[in-house]
Amino acid sequence: MSSGLLAFGVVVALSLPSTHACRSLRLLAEFPEVRVNGAKGVLYDAVEAAELDEPGAMAALIELKLSANAQFQDRPEPVN
Repeated sequence: MSSGLLAFGVVVALSLPSTHACRSLRLLAEFPEVRVNGAKGVLYDAVEAAELDEPGAMAALIELKLSANAQFQDRPEPVN
């Protein structure tokens, strides 16, 4: 599957109910080369779903944050 087609599918799935959004987060974790526009919004929605105890949201968020996808990795704050 091409990265462009996968990215399109992820964007569409992120706009669906939480079960599909969790699958999209897992796809982003599994295919770290895929980039999405509005990564901050995706992350915000993922955190919100996890805070609301949506089924599978916390596990999908953790999987994404620990993945090799640079758009969603935690980065340490620079020390001044």
